[in-house]
Order: sequence, then structure tokens, then C-alpha cells
Amino acid sequence: MSALTFLLLMIGAALHAIWNALIRGAKDRIATTMAVAGGSALFAAVVLPFLKQPASASWIFLALSTGIHLVSYSLVARAYHVADMTQVYPLMRGTAPLLTAIIAILWLHDIVPPLSWAGIVATSIGVGILVFARHQDWNRRGLFYALANAVTIAAYSAVDGAGVRQSQAPAAYALWVFLCTGLILCAFSLTQHGECFGRRLKENWWRGLVGGTGSALSYGIALWAMTRVPIPVVSAARECSIAFGTLIAVLFLKERMNASRLLATGMIVLGAVILRLA
Repeated sequence: MSALTFLLLMIGAALHAIWNALIRGAKDRIATTMAVAGGSALFAAVVLPFLKQPASASWIFLALSTGIHLVSYSLVARAYHVADMTQVYPLMRGTAPLLTAIIAILWLHDIVPPLSWAGIVATSIGVGILVFARHQDWNRRGLFYALANAVTIAAYSAVDGAGVRQSQAPAAYALWVFLCTGLILCAFSLTQHGECFGRRLKENWWRGLVGGTGSALSYGIALWAMTRVPIPVVSAARECSIAFGTLIAVLFLKERMNASRLLATGMIVLGAVILRLA
């Protein structure tokens, strides 16, 4: 992996952790999730007219991805509603690379070098430490939503990896995903909650703009990288967001940190370094 690709993926990972922390730190997490979706749609609508548009062969992937992203947004909000960020975020983000690798290898026939596999495994071990070190106080509902979201993350990662390679326009493809997803989520919330939704959106507008922009940029970087390196490698590298997320949760959300989380973060960083060298 080139230094530029790695650097951009780390920036994307940090952005991803930030928008998740904005949701976790909000009083109304479901409303904040909708605000982030709306913010990403607004960002996409402003930028898309200036970009080369995706090739027609990629639109079927875009439609499928939009549906999967809708499910993912719902699961993120529900997971953070019932459990700590430091519990569910590592599980739903860190389990996805292995699932993505399986899908990408079997479906897209991606070839993953042995050293890259070592990085993926190191990342997964770090996630395992984070998850299983606190087995005595697991929140079962939170774990269920996190595991379900891991499956959706793996699914849309593989679908978008295939779609962006067909699109010939990675940035526009990513923004179309967020535009479609955000408009559908906001329209649904408006029909369900009416004026209440408008008031809640107004209260969370800054989280929506910051989180939505960060979300779109983060995923756009990942899709661009998927046109240059194997999808499983990109998926694993993005999971440095777990390390950033843990840091944010401890420093700003006042969640607990212990030796096992520190060790896990070190393993995840080690995995990222291996991927950089692969």
C-alpha cells in the first residue's frame, strides 16, 4: 500500500470515529443519526454537480448499497441507544474486515497477499481483546445490534467495492450513495414524526453537518482506495477508526479505559502498520 493511500485511509478512519462519537455523545441518538444522514445528503447534493458521474454499469450496485446502508444507519442508532460506544463500536467495526475478506475473495476474486492477511488478523485479534475482555458486563441487545451491523458493513463494503470499480468515478459514486440514503431516511422520519422531526433536526443541525460531511469524506476515501488495493485490505485499514474511537470515548465521552483496551488498541495499530508495509 502506498504512503498516500495509507495516510488518506487513516484520515478517513479518524473522520469515521468522529461522526460515530457525535452520535454516541448526543442525548437523542436516533435524531442525531438522522441529522448525520441529512448532513451527508446535503454535502453530496452540493458537490455532485461538479463531479464526473458514475458509469451506468455501477448503478445497480449503488441501488443495492443504498438499501444496505439504510439498515446500517438504523442498527448504529439502536446499538448506541442500549450500550456503550467502547463495547459495540469495536465489535461492529472490527468484525467486518474478516467478513468482507470472505465475500471479496469468494465473489470478487480479490487476491490478498500473506502479509496483508497478517495485518487483517492482527486487527481482528485487537478487536477480540476489546470485546471479550468485558464479557462479564456484556449488553446482549447491544452486541446483537453490533453483530448485525458488522454483517451489513461487510455487505455494503463488498457491494460498493464492486460498484466503484465499475463506476470510473469513485467520488461521485460514494456521494450518490449518501445522497440517496440521506434523502430516504429524512423523508421517512418526516412522514413518521412530522414537526417533531423538524424540531429534533434543528437541535442537532451542527452534528448533522459535521458528522455528515465526515461520514461522506471517510467512505469516499475508502472507495477510492478500493480501486487501488484489495477490498479486504482497505476494510481492515479503516478499522483504525476503532483506535480513534476508543481514544475519543475515553477523552471526551468519559468512558472507562483499562489495560485490555490499551493492548487491543496496540494490536489494531500493529495491524495497520503491517498493512502499510504489505
